[in-house]
Amino acid sequence: MTLALWIVASLALAGVLALGVVLAETLRQIDRLRAEVSHRATSAPGGVPSGLPAGAPAPAFRFDTAHGRLSSTSFAGRRHVILFASPGCAPCERVVPTAARLADAGRIPDLIVVSRGEPGCQPAAWTGRRPGAVTLGTERGDAVSSLFDTAITPHAFVVGADGHIVAQGIASDPDHLLRLAGAAGDAREATA
Repeated sequence: MTLALWIVASLALAGVLALGVVLAETLRQIDRLRAEVSHRATSAPGGVPSGLPAGAPAPAFRFDTAHGRLSSTSFAGRRHVILFASPGCAPCERVVPTAARLADAGRIPDLIVVSRGEPGCQPAAWTGRRPGAVTLGTERGDAVSSLFDTAITPHAFVVGADGHIVAQGIASDPDHLLRLAGAAGDAREATA
């Protein structure tokens, strides 16, 4: 073999070895991230990633709506669902409009959607609803979600007429939301 061929072969071998090192490091980082996510998802009691437990009193809060500031005391004595959602969250963008239709139809208790971000940043499908069974508001920073100990969206809390959390969980699709509301009892009884 000529000297030029030896040099090319050596450079090719060095390139393959370098790619192997980069691939091994990438796989190691992926394994570390998987372990961290798994630990976070199962480290809370019952494996629930976040949220105040059933039986805990629902915290009092205030948030911004299209009609001004609203207090959670507006819902005192009524069963209701608080749904934390974020614009740009694909499951949220599917669940919120469906949840609003379910609340309007009386299939779930009155719905409070607490959106992250600036007022007016919600997707068009979330806004423009008639007043009634659905209230859409925006939290400042994480003022409301931190009271409920949640950082995950969409996350729903069913609050009983007595002001205690009846059920909570990730509401990544309408069926999850209906199951949570079902754990709280019949919506027609709860809102009557």
